[in-house]
Amino acid sequence: MKVKINGIEYTYNKKVTILNALKDKGFDIPTLCYDERMSPFGSCRLCLVKVKDKGILTSCNNYIEDGMEIITDDNEIEKLRKINLKLLADNYPKGYKEKYPYKRFHELMNRYGLDGYKDKEDEKLYDTSHPYIYVNMNRCINCYNCVRVCEDVIGKLVWREINRGSNILIIAEGNKLGNSSCISCRSCIDVCPTGSIEDSFIIKYGHPDKFIESSCTLCSVTCPIKVGVSNGKPVMIYGNDSKLKLSANCIIGKYQWENLYYSNDRVYQPLLRSENNWKSVNYDDALNILSDQIKKSINSYGPNSIGFIVANRISLEEYYLLNLLAKDIIKTNNIFSIVDINYGDSIKKYVPPLNGEKTLKHNEIQSLGTILAIGDIERHHPTISSILRDNAIKGKSNLISIDDINDYRSIHEQSDFYSRLSKEKMLDLFKALEFLILSKEKYDKQYLEKYFKDLEGYLNKISSNINNKTKEIAEGIFKLINKTPIAIFFEFDNYIAEEVFNLYLIMKSSYSNVNLIPLISEGDVIESFYFINENNINLNNIYDVIRNLKSLIIIGNNLIAYSKNRDELIKLLHNVDFVAEITPIIDTSARYYAKLIIPSPTFLEKSGHYLSYDFDIREVNKAVNNKLKQEFDIFNDLMVRLGGKSVDQKESYEKLVSNLKFITFNNT
Repeated sequence: MKVKINGIEYTYNKKVTILNALKDKGFDIPTLCYDERMSPFGSCRLCLVKVKDKGILTSCNNYIEDGMEIITDDNEIEKLRKINLKLLADNYPKGYKEKYPYKRFHELMNRYGLDGYKDKEDEKLYDTSHPYIYVNMNRCINCYNCVRVCEDVIGKLVWREINRGSNILIIAEGNKLGNSSCISCRSCIDVCPTGSIEDSFIIKYGHPDKFIESSCTLCSVTCPIKVGVSNGKPVMIYGNDSKLKLSANCIIGKYQWENLYYSNDRVYQPLLRSENNWKSVNYDDALNILSDQIKKSINSYGPNSIGFIVANRISLEEYYLLNLLAKDIIKTNNIFSIVDINYGDSIKKYVPPLNGEKTLKHNEIQSLGTILAIGDIERHHPTISSILRDNAIKGKSNLISIDDINDYRSIHEQSDFYSRLSKEKMLDLFKALEFLILSKEKYDKQYLEKYFKDLEGYLNKISSNINNKTKEIAEGIFKLINKTPIAIFFEFDNYIAEEVFNLYLIMKSSYSNVNLIPLISEGDVIESFYFINENNINLNNIYDVIRNLKSLIIIGNNLIAYSKNRDELIKLLHNVDFVAEITPIIDTSARYYAKLIIPSPTFLEKSGHYLSYDFDIREVNKAVNNKLKQEFDIFNDLMVRLGGKSVDQKESYEKLVSNLKFITFNNT
């Protein structure tokens, strides 16, 4: 379709809304009620544009047509936008646009020279009943974003409207948010353009007085972020879109850090178990106790009686030091991660640099022609999901989503093709799709014969079990695989991984430019793929190794929560003589199995370098200082106590990454 925008002709591959067509070309159209996770609503009437022969339209809920001519801005449009914005500002309290200038409504008020006009607020519209979310409905402009995101995206009914006309009011279920069925996802905060629903920590500590550039380590995307600090406390985080597009859309990065940093289970000094109670000790005493226990285990049972499990992400420098501590000082190869415990060796087969395949860089996602999204990517990797959805709604990519999720996800509605299938039916679908590609497309037989010993036999096998329903779904997907580059993003699952890999190989034999991107849903310790277990320990026997340990050091929290085989892991922990945990919070394994807890910082309280899922380096900078020892310092102190020498952090980083050819050093 050819569309003229302000006199310049643009081409679009598929029908998209006028707003998304304009956003794709870089036009800044004001909106308050639009969010790409939800269906267009058109309540704020700020996204007005002029269309030849049709007049002035809201761009969010009207679609482009071939030959359409659009004007994005002129005096008439701007005048109407200002009138509509002033209608919202007339009933808005004074003073908030200066106090919270980053809110979208306040940005537009400043842009159009407006201010709130209401002098007095109704105290009955304040709600402080929720521990994380503050409500002040004096600031509500009835955009309905909170109602819609809660119902349509999260699947809850926490927010609802009462009354009619000018008396409409948005309230929480049960009149108080703290009494409602709210699950604290904070999506309503994320879509509220005014701050009528706000994060309690901003209300408590104030708007940030400074911002620290850093990176979020809560998933392997490792988005560049800005950490807002007020009076020495972190109060907000937002993704740095200038460095990583759409990173600001990530709910995990914006809010889940609060559950960790402000957790009631935070630990700030070492604790030693004394019978059924905890006794506070200092860092020196704790490290002496741990080093003595390591020596005792070595003397009595040998170095392989000691093991380390990395439960959360640690920096590259800390991986380097952990390897020195375990392999050079203690003389054991028993370093594992939660990924090893959950998947053994299997996942490494699918990671591009480890199998010699090309790595798809994050900034290349926007140039993809066809995308297969398998699993709950939106929940666990929101930034990636946002980019996939953005590609689809702007007409850049054909987006195919396949999962077994009962709940609604935005990616479902915004996909060109969506199918909810059980894992068993997914396997049948992938085989049917493989058969279609091999029977209808030219393919590189020599390439496939490197991976399939009996290619003809495999083709006959998969073709014999395709039913009509599966064939129909496969045909629908096959029609959409018509643009390259192609990428398969999938939340890793051992049950379907082999067939996903087969599909990838067969697609690559026909379309050439195909990428496979495995993602980890929980326990996303991506760095462990590359920096531990180079000595080819058989990870399929990892439970047997742990079963024979006498001393175990767990690094990080949520080991049990993220384990795929919790019952077995709990049994193993129960049988280890001495468990120490280096952790920012007292979690399940610390509370019930650890004899020693050594506090470590969150990513907001430390510095270092981390690896992103696409093998870039991201830098984490300390935003607040709680005087907690970083894991790097703890490992260094242990090495000295065990007869080694301390290592400088910069030296550790340089030595570790000097031989990693697949990493890009661009800090973006």
